[in-house]
Amino acid sequence: VGTRASALVLRLSKIHDNGRVGVLLANSSRATIEGSSVESNAQDGIAAAGESRVAVSGSRVSKNKHAGLLCGGSCDARCSDTKIESNAQDGIGAATAATVTLSGVTLANNGRAGLIVNDSSVTTAKACFLRGNGENGAVATRNASLSLSLCEVARNGKVGLLLADSVRVEVEASVIAHNGSNGTVAAGDATVKIEGSSVESNLQAGLLLGGNAQVQVRRSVISDNGQDGCGVASSARLLLHGCKVARNRHAGFILNDGSCLVLEQSEVDSNLENGVVVTRRAVLQ
Repeated sequence: VGTRASALVLRLSKIHDNGRVGVLLANSSRATIEGSSVESNAQDGIAAAGESRVAVSGSRVSKNKHAGLLCGGSCDARCSDTKIESNAQDGIGAATAATVTLSGVTLANNGRAGLIVNDSSVTTAKACFLRGNGENGAVATRNASLSLSLCEVARNGKVGLLLADSVRVEVEASVIAHNGSNGTVAAGDATVKIEGSSVESNLQAGLLLGGNAQVQVRRSVISDNGQDGCGVASSARLLLHGCKVARNRHAGFILNDGSCLVLEQSEVDSNLENGVVVTRRAVLQ
């Protein structure tokens, strides 16, 4: 336990089988964890709050009974080249204005989401893998910000990216594929930008948008999804520029309930049913 501005350094160490949290930080504490394992603890592997800072590199955080890494209370967490996997709940949970920076991190086979961010937290992930989690790859809610670049979000049990409640999300040069439900779901005034990415081979729709979501997709491919390429409803707005939407099992696009689709310099081809379906006061431009 680190409290009141204390400092902890773990190198080539093992923290395991403890009755509560493996590493607990609060009150502006600092922790550096290198080449170590935090495993099989009865609650969270690592929990940080109260403006604490934690840096994890070259380590493994796994098989904990709650989350692998839980961040809150304006803490700053930085993880690199680390595996956070097979935890009973979420791989990483970030809330209450936490800042989380991930590089080369694998979030795999966790019982719920690989990553869940909410309550005005800010998370940046580069070259990370979010795969094989029991529920969603990543969840962003309640005014959180999430940025993914060079990431793979694949083979999760439900949705690849689940976004709601005024979140701000950017996805660049990433793959969202082979998820057990939709590739990306955005609603509740979410603002989403996807660029240079592929959304493919998800069991249901590639993109499913509603609830006033505002989504821009540029230079991307939406293909081979099990239902529609993009479903847009409930006053959501979708702009595609320089994209290809192809080989989806239902329509390329289906618009309804006052939604709007703007297509610019894009190609819609070889979908098994219709290219674009417009119903119930929707607008195609």
